[in-house]
Amino acid sequence: MRQDIDQMMPDPALQAGVPSGKGLTSIIDDVLDLCQTGDVSVGDLASASGRAGLLPLVLLPALIAVSPISIIPLMPTLCGVLIALASLQLAVGRSSLWLPRWLARRPLPVRRVADGMGRLRPAAAWVDRRTRRRLSLLTLPPLSWSVALACAACGLAMPFLELVPMSATLLGATVMLMALGLLMRDGLLILLAPVPLAPAMLIISKILILT
Repeated sequence: MRQDIDQMMPDPALQAGVPSGKGLTSIIDDVLDLCQTGDVSVGDLASASGRAGLLPLVLLPALIAVSPISIIPLMPTLCGVLIALASLQLAVGRSSLWLPRWLARRPLPVRRVADGMGRLRPAAAWVDRRTRRRLSLLTLPPLSWSVALACAACGLAMPFLELVPMSATLLGATVMLMALGLLMRDGLLILLAPVPLAPAMLIISKILILT
């Protein structure tokens, strides 16, 4: 019975369809290449990154959320919505991302996106060199379903916390660790995901107490 359930439920890591070695730098390079083509919309970004499956589409807005361009008004909200949509669709078994038309047509600040991604690339290369398959049990069902839903929860929280300093960035870092862990079958990254989440919760709790 358990085997039948596992066969019916999607494995987010398998659904990613990402070839071995597709890490942070490859995703950033895809974005940089796209930015050289001119005007870019959210839909264009999703199409370019989504060729490898949905996990890069969870990871990419998380990367944007931790980059300098997250200071642009409404950018954390946009990242959170994209993270939530991609994570929920990943968890239910979709292989491609559906976006509402108004969101897909939203233009992006190409120069700022390219600048932010360029600044992240050295750190991304450092992370990629240290990422490998380990503790892979944490990246398999049923735990992988829980990780995808946790990414969605962080994404849903980000629009409500945009005005709270650093909270969206810390939530983006949490999603980045979880999504990259699934992508690279690195369970250690998933175990490290609560590290940036803890200060985010501390900041939020202090603000709630003061109010």
